[in-house]
Amino acid sequence: MDDTLPDQTATDIPRGIALVEAIEAECARQGIEPRDVCVRFELQPSYWAAIIARNRSIQGLARRRLQNVADFLGKALIEVMSLAELVEPADFVVRTSLGEQLNAAFLKFRGDPMWAPLAPKPESWDRAPQDLKVAFVFLYERLCGEELLAKASIRSTVMVEPPPEVQPEPVNTKKVAKAPKTSTSKATVRKSSARAKAAA
Repeated sequence: MDDTLPDQTATDIPRGIALVEAIEAECARQGIEPRDVCVRFELQPSYWAAIIARNRSIQGLARRRLQNVADFLGKALIEVMSLAELVEPADFVVRTSLGEQLNAAFLKFRGDPMWAPLAPKPESWDRAPQDLKVAFVFLYERLCGEELLAKASIRSTVMVEPPPEVQPEPVNTKKVAKAPKTSTSKATVRKSSARAKAAA
């Protein structure tokens, strides 16, 4: 009798496992046990233990607790949400005529001399799920250096302070003391002239 357990399939793994693995990697880097970070995340120990045991999905964490995770990992909240599979590549793409954009990108890939040999068959492309197509095109965008899908434009809400106003240099209104004039008295001039005549 074979006592080995069957291999775990992708459907058996709770969604968001990439975030759990990132937390475990950071714990290893800091030299702490993964079970000990539940306090930082404001989670009950039993709840967190179920998550790291892969028995519960981390997707159930509230936004505030996901922000705690982001602070612990030193990542932006959107990165943590992506690792938790709460956002997907397709979420950043404008949905209008998405199918047409994907097909146009696929045709461009097939016409690329460098990558055409790796292109899937058209029937395989047609059967592929949309999220896989989006990921495929995203990767190809990185390779060809072109934007092939219309994506969401995210404006920064960070307020930038204006540069400080340059104040003019203060004008010094104090009068500068003038150097005293050196004057020679008339008497001194007469004496000097008299000595000069006597010497002559």
